[in-house]
Amino acid sequence: MELSREKKRIPKVLYFSIVSSVLLMLINIFRWRLIEIITVFLEPLVELFIGLLFLGGVIWSIVYFIRNVRKERFGVIIPFAISIITILIVCFVPFTNIILGRDFNINLKDREKVVSMIKSGELVPNVSYNICEECVW
Repeated sequence: MELSREKKRIPKVLYFSIVSSVLLMLINIFRWRLIEIITVFLEPLVELFIGLLFLGGVIWSIVYFIRNVRKERFGVIIPFAISIITILIVCFVPFTNIILGRDFNINLKDREKVVSMIKSGELVPNVSYNICEECVW
């Protein structure tokens, strides 16, 4: 018995919407690592490029929705819905606070070790302008 159903083609706008959304979320998650790797001067350019890519995906999904809403009711809204959900996630999830909190907790023991070395006098400033006269440990 052969199935004569025609295979449903997944629109390119859906793939583009998914890829641009994932890239936008990844750039928000790994922003500080990217700044460490490619410097503070180049990272904004990468972020701008991905932001424009995402904006293009949003515009494409709106156009796709408007052109195909009469043919299909439900399927055409999926790329736009993915974009809206991504915008909400990027706007309301505090990625920077999450990443900095995680970094603080991971490196807390090392930081406490340096503070104890400073307090005990084991670690001293190597330049004169790095000495705090008012600081009493």
